[in-house]
Amino acid sequence: MIRVLSERIGVVTTLAMIACGSETAPPPLPQEAGQQRAALQEQCVLLPPTAPSFQAELKWEWTGSTTQPDSRQVMATPVVVDVNQDGTPDVVFSSFSGSNSQTNGLLRALNGATGAELWTVTNPAYRVRGSAQIAAGDIDHDGKVELCAVPEDGIGVLCFEHDGTFKFRTTGSTNSWGGPSLADLDGDGNVEILNGNHVFTSTGALKWTGSDGTGGHSSFGPISFAADLDGDGLQEVINGRSIYEHDGALRCTHPDMGQGLAGVGNFDADPAGEVVIVSGGIVALMDSDCTPKWRVSLQGGGAGGAPTIADFDHDGQPEIGVAGSARYTVIETDGTVKWTSPIQGSNLGAASSSAFDFDGDGKTEIIAADQTRLRIYDGQTGAVRVSLTHSSAIAFENAIAVDVDGDNHAELVVPSNNSTISGVAGIRVYREKTGAWVNTRRIWNQHAYSVTHVNSDGTLPAHPATNWLSKGLNTFRANTQGNGVNPFAVPDLTLTALALACDLPGAPPRIVATVLNQGDASAPAGTPISFYRGSPSTGGTLLGVAGLASPLPAGASVEVGLETTATSQTEPYFARADDNGSNEGVVTECREDNNSLSKDLRLRCGDDNLAPVAMCKDVTLKADARTCRATYSATSAPVDNGSYDPDDYPLPLTRNYSPSTGVFGPGSQTITLTVSDGLSSAVCTAALKVVDVTPPELTLAGPSFLELNCGDALPQDVTASDTCVGDLTARLQVHGFHSMKPNSEVTYSVTDDAGNQATSPVRIVKINDETLPSLTLRGEEVMALECGTSPYVDPGAVATDDCEGPLPVIKFNSGDDDGDGIPGKDDPDDHGPGPNTSAEGTYAVKYQVSDSWWHSAELTRTVVVKDTLPPTLTLNGPAEVTVTAGAGFSDPGASSSDLCYGNLDQAVVRTGTLNTDVPGIYTLTYTVQDSATPVPFTAQVTRKVTVVSAKKPVSTQAKTARAGRTAQP
Repeated sequence: MIRVLSERIGVVTTLAMIACGSETAPPPLPQEAGQQRAALQEQCVLLPPTAPSFQAELKWEWTGSTTQPDSRQVMATPVVVDVNQDGTPDVVFSSFSGSNSQTNGLLRALNGATGAELWTVTNPAYRVRGSAQIAAGDIDHDGKVELCAVPEDGIGVLCFEHDGTFKFRTTGSTNSWGGPSLADLDGDGNVEILNGNHVFTSTGALKWTGSDGTGGHSSFGPISFAADLDGDGLQEVINGRSIYEHDGALRCTHPDMGQGLAGVGNFDADPAGEVVIVSGGIVALMDSDCTPKWRVSLQGGGAGGAPTIADFDHDGQPEIGVAGSARYTVIETDGTVKWTSPIQGSNLGAASSSAFDFDGDGKTEIIAADQTRLRIYDGQTGAVRVSLTHSSAIAFENAIAVDVDGDNHAELVVPSNNSTISGVAGIRVYREKTGAWVNTRRIWNQHAYSVTHVNSDGTLPAHPATNWLSKGLNTFRANTQGNGVNPFAVPDLTLTALALACDLPGAPPRIVATVLNQGDASAPAGTPISFYRGSPSTGGTLLGVAGLASPLPAGASVEVGLETTATSQTEPYFARADDNGSNEGVVTECREDNNSLSKDLRLRCGDDNLAPVAMCKDVTLKADARTCRATYSATSAPVDNGSYDPDDYPLPLTRNYSPSTGVFGPGSQTITLTVSDGLSSAVCTAALKVVDVTPPELTLAGPSFLELNCGDALPQDVTASDTCVGDLTARLQVHGFHSMKPNSEVTYSVTDDAGNQATSPVRIVKINDETLPSLTLRGEEVMALECGTSPYVDPGAVATDDCEGPLPVIKFNSGDDDGDGIPGKDDPDDHGPGPNTSAEGTYAVKYQVSDSWWHSAELTRTVVVKDTLPPTLTLNGPAEVTVTAGAGFSDPGASSSDLCYGNLDQAVVRTGTLNTDVPGIYTLTYTVQDSATPVPFTAQVTRKVTVVSAKKPVSTQAKTARAGRTAQP
């Protein structure tokens, strides 16, 4: 296919076409070696065959208008946004007449591709300050960008709709050369307007005023902006040396710097951002808590312009670029000067600069304009890559790199003025002559521009990605490559469907092609799509050419249709993307062999129609952590589960969702999908479930280490809240607290209605107890036991503690270690056998108790075992015995026992005289004595023994004569 590429045809046709995907490509030409390597990585890119080129040429210029023709001086940074939603970026700027940039400013908008004027705000009531900056973004969620500027008197902010219609004006802030910025500070979905130390709502109401002054250079005004420095999801406001919380509380100020202009990036190993301040000829870096890190003086004098931050030398670390009066200075990450270059700045020396990697080599170039020249510097060395004639008295403005015409190449947008400097006034747009400058974003929405802080459609993210933590960024006032995966990305158009469409009964049929951009860059609006009856390569008939109504982003598809004549028979039809009907295209693609599609169709509406089939699926959205709401749209959460038209006739098959958008809280909503081919329709429903997945928040107001007295309750210093439920403090659960133990590891937990649980960190609670435990004996302190009676049964003791309550008592020598009253049962007495009731003596039984604080008490019970009973003594045999004289006597003796001392038989002593040969009456006495102390006990019994004669009695003399012996005991 022949490519028609206007002025660049001679160069671009030498560029390589790189295959998207892994299909087989023809053998590469020698100059295609680099491109073939890219193809192996499945990228859709267009690599230049030669070294990077910096041949800047004028694309278009605006030097005045028939509307207010004298107002053509431009001394503020333009913004680039799509104000009319035609897919082409537009340039919005303020112009003024004469040399007084403070008053008579007009807000103007130009088409970014041609420079043609779109509108000018001419109402004298809405004049803006010509030297002040503009901010653009969708602040009211209407899908269109709004524009905010500084009024000509410098008081407040003046905001306009996308078409220049007046929206509102605020009061209460002042500015001169600075200007507003836009951001959603608290992530609630509502945009705030920042102007120095003043913050306004999206409707213009004053929200808060910072306490550290207006900011900015002297009386020339501030440029404040927002960034989430600490990663808490809430954006801080940086106004020169000051950092404010999202709610206006002053976090801190640099202790040694005056008011000035700022930028933000990451210059150390931690994830938090650091702030670069330029004030009074000093460049300083401070941490997110305003701790100074370093400072350096600008060479060449001047107050210093707003800082530009980017990786200029591809070392992975950010550098800082600042313009002064006579030198442009680049400063390394650590504060050392990398290089300087002479410039012709103003006496104030506060011009701003910007940056962009034009050749995609990873080393960002610097764009800086002074009073007479516009230069592009090599960021690493300071070598001048581009030097163009320029004129400006210099305020805070800067030239910017942006894809202003949607051609996937960066252009330079340059403001200029000639009221005091000889030259050309107005807006100039430069491009690279050979098309070598890589692609970039199609937006630059404010002077304090950060890539991640504005979406490509001009909406402001509620929680923007952190610039310095995003791959390839860590930039400020610098643009990046576009949305593709490579700075050399190009589109790749293919067709995925070709079908008949019937719009209204009786209307002519349309043949509709679905165009898919499977490349890495968007295809421009107007890209032609041609339709043929029969193959165009074999003489098919051209039916007509349609075009893309708007740019087609990478990965997106769109239906493009052509109205044609009805036919009664089925024939082959062809469609070709990027074909103007003459086998010529206008878009450079990485593949040129996949633009065609054919299908046999009967171009007739209304006959034999099959109804479409509606198929739905339930979807689940997560509620936002801060609003407990989920934003639903039919595109972001599609419930369509493959609805189709069985006969693909007529087309298009439309899908209507009810509701199609909405913001919902937790719960279930019914989404109704109606699919229609224009003749019949089908309906299905799906459940949209919004779930709360965010755990509650626990707040501990008190210390993490807490001391209490015994018995004290935990303080009520923990609160729980949930975005969806509200206050959950009443649901708090306390775990691990023991009010009667010295130490507790306490945690708190709470569960919301959705079952999300939050648990606090451990809180150490120490309980103080200064009281001793109480120990009381059961029974008598001194116990007297009869020796030899039953075993000792310990009555025990009772221990209590004011803090812990009842405590176990440890016994010593009780004979009952486990307190069950049964000595020796199941447990040995580790503390002594207990009092021996079979042995006289004095025994001590001790009782001890200790609480958990090692406070102890001890008592002793005295047990006295005493023998107070005499032993028993019993005669063996009768107490009276008669024996015959001469017959002898065998004494049966006596038996004795004692409760304390046991058997005393051996201790029995007999006394008394017995003569068995001499008749008479004798008494034998038996005596026993125990060992009782201090005085033994004695028992005594007697036995009567009568000795009788065996014959009649003889005379006394005879008896005496016969007596031969006397019985001895």
